[in-house]
This record gives sequence, structure tokens and C-alpha cells, in this order.
Amino acid sequence: MVHAQTVNRFMWRLELCTAADKPAMRRLLQRTMYEDEPLASTYDESCKEALAQDETGLTILEEGHSVKAVTEDGRIVGAAINKMCPYNLDEYEPVQHVKDFLRSVDAKKPMDCEGLLDMYMLAVDPDFRRQGMAKALGQAAVMYAKKEGFRGMKITASSQYTTNIAKSLGFRVFNSVAYADYKDEAGRVVFSPPAPHTHINIMLKEFDKESKI
Repeated sequence: MVHAQTVNRFMWRLELCTAADKPAMRRLLQRTMYEDEPLASTYDESCKEALAQDETGLTILEEGHSVKAVTEDGRIVGAAINKMCPYNLDEYEPVQHVKDFLRSVDAKKPMDCEGLLDMYMLAVDPDFRRQGMAKALGQAAVMYAKKEGFRGMKITASSQYTTNIAKSLGFRVFNSVAYADYKDEAGRVVFSPPAPHTHINIMLKEFDKESKI
């Protein structure tokens, strides 16, 4: 990774993640994905505790495909955590009702995931947002996937912000489900995230078909 940027007197650079980043990555995810990600709107204390103790998601770092944003003093303030496809969702999603939802979305329009790299999580520390970091992480992930011979990338974009970033990187919407359409057995809507997050979008970028970014 050779990207470096200075914004508001903060310098950050992009590097590949290693297994040694797990403790710092856990802190980043607790500050971002586990708090303000749209699906987190349904998390009760037991879900948050399960996530706090969960190690499976962090094992993705061991694959060596993930990218981190690091400050001059060594803090990890952003990450694109990337997982090679296909994989078993049971091994990486500890919250059952989220797992059920993701399976129902995939069942609506199955994707051939063989040879894809999945941007499993895209996270930026709140203090470093609106600096182009998320897009830079996405660009670095796409460049890495191309270099390593993956045929493309996919993103499960549960937020509109992630959807917008993915579109700017040349991803297309492969499948889309409105949160209001997913209900439990009693007919109650399960996920009601705040605006502008109305849909979960499965995004796809096939390198031999999409335009270059």
C-alpha cells in the first residue's frame, strides 16, 4: 500500500492488515460497526455482549486480504475487512436474527461467489469520517483483489453510505431488499434503521465486465 493523506493535520496511510491487528481492530469495530451500523439498531445487550466476545470475525484478518488506515502514531482508524468467497456464514456472524436476515436476502437472488473477494466490513473511526478514507480503503481493496487474481468483489451494503461508496467504485446493485419488507413470524418489521438507510444492497464488481475506477 502506497497511499498516504493528510487531512485536518492528521496523516494516515493504508497498509495490509495482519493477525497482530486483532486487538486494535476489535476496538475500532466496537466504536463503529457495533454502534452505528444499521443492523445494529436491533442489538440488545446480549447481542452486544456476544459481539464483544466474538473472535470469529477477527479471524478474517488471518487471511491477509484486509486493508487498514493507520495514523502516524500507529492507531488503526479505518479498515476494509475482506474475506475470500465462498464461506459459511455460521462461522462469522454471531447474532442469529442478523444471520437469518442475510440468508433470506441471499436466497432471494443467489450469487455465484466463487473467485470473489467479499468486503465483509468497511469501518472508519467517527473522528476520521468525511475525509475520503472509506473510499480510499475501498479503492485499495479493489486494487489488491485485482492484483491477487480475484475475478471480482462483492459488498453487502447495509447502509446507504456504503452503497454510495460502492457505486462510486464501480460496483452495481446485484440484489436489493427493503428493510420494511422483512418481517418476523408475527408480521412485525425486524429492522427499522434511521434514514437514509432503507435497503440492504448486495453489490458486485466483476473485473472483466465493469469499467475501471
